[in-house]
Amino acid sequence: MPGSPWLVPIAARDDAPARLFCLPYAGGSAAGFRAWSSLAARLDLDIQAVELPGHGRRIGEPPVLDPDEMARVVGAAVDRPYLVFGHSLGARLGFELCRRLRVRGHGEPERLFVSGTPGPRLPRVGRGDSRLPEPEFAARVSGMGGTPAAILADPELRALFLPVIRADFALGDAYEYVGDAPLNCPITAFAGSADPEASPEQVGAWRAETTGDFRLHVVDGDHFFVHTRLDTLLGLLADDLAAVTEPGAQIGQPP
Repeated sequence: MPGSPWLVPIAARDDAPARLFCLPYAGGSAAGFRAWSSLAARLDLDIQAVELPGHGRRIGEPPVLDPDEMARVVGAAVDRPYLVFGHSLGARLGFELCRRLRVRGHGEPERLFVSGTPGPRLPRVGRGDSRLPEPEFAARVSGMGGTPAAILADPELRALFLPVIRADFALGDAYEYVGDAPLNCPITAFAGSADPEASPEQVGAWRAETTGDFRLHVVDGDHFFVHTRLDTLLGLLADDLAAVTEPGAQIGQPP
């Protein structure tokens, strides 16, 4: 893990009992999780954000994702019980990451946290948008929020970042659910109360992906409640994470 471009430490704690891997939404980067260091301060937790090719610190790389390579690198960092969080595109990537880690012999996470996306058996809202002409695609990205207006307004920044976001949308467009045994680990799902990309009912469809405990939290806000209601989100996460990180907690699946 040290020196890997795939993982960016948000809160590195070598002696923490569990490690949380965080995956960003389309166009996002590891930097979007910096404020999550407060969660590590609240709980004894190591937090690592996944940096996808072409994003953040890896902006000079082609935005081409190899899910198996991601699973290999993350798997090498599974040296203790682990958890996975992903928002929007990151939720589906996180789900597939858990499946691949299971196949690679790393076991399942203590809990999978998914946010802001319909259950993987349901179609994603706006499927096909990655093929929109640039003006329409830029308007689609702008309408979702989350991307600073200054980036879309500046021709040089727009030329740099819009292809990366389009590549992420293309990942979502290409996603096909493949039937497999459901996960055994618990899943917690988060939905924005007014999210046009994923209604609470659609997010609730994640229930079908686990034989274990399922929890659905509806948070006030639109698709980017992960920013506008961060304190609320982290508080809900902390409640679930405490069962893993508190002294004397019973860890279900050692690596």
